[in-house]
Amino acid sequence: MKRIQSRMRLGLVAVFPFLVPVGPAASQVALFDSAQVTAACLAAPDLCEAHINAAVSALQAAGLSGEVFHTQLGILASLVLAVVLDPAVANPNAIAPLLEHVASASGDAAQAQAIRTVVAHVADGNLSLIQPGPAFAASPT
Repeated sequence: MKRIQSRMRLGLVAVFPFLVPVGPAASQVALFDSAQVTAACLAAPDLCEAHINAAVSALQAAGLSGEVFHTQLGILASLVLAVVLDPAVANPNAIAPLLEHVASASGDAAQAQAIRTVVAHVADGNLSLIQPGPAFAASPT
């Protein structure tokens, strides 16, 4: 039971093979223009990079608490990951490395490592190792 409660604080419960948001994370909404980021990432890597950097900069400047900031980074990384996993994207290897901008902004070591692991899986062509869902929740504080 304690393990489930710990996972709920993370905002995730593993339901094979997906991760399902619960608790406070389930009600989180992006504090940046998620549709614009997604559209830019679907359009071109350079546009994607510009929108990721703009979103990260806006979140850093917003004076958010650590928990909210890291939750927002998780939302941003999940959006970019959804583009990477979209079968319509011709070259996911051009988009996945852009997640490094999000990982670098995170002060949460576990979150940053989770993002970097996904980037490595994409680079290695191991998309099947990536589980869909909000995979970049912040660690409990």
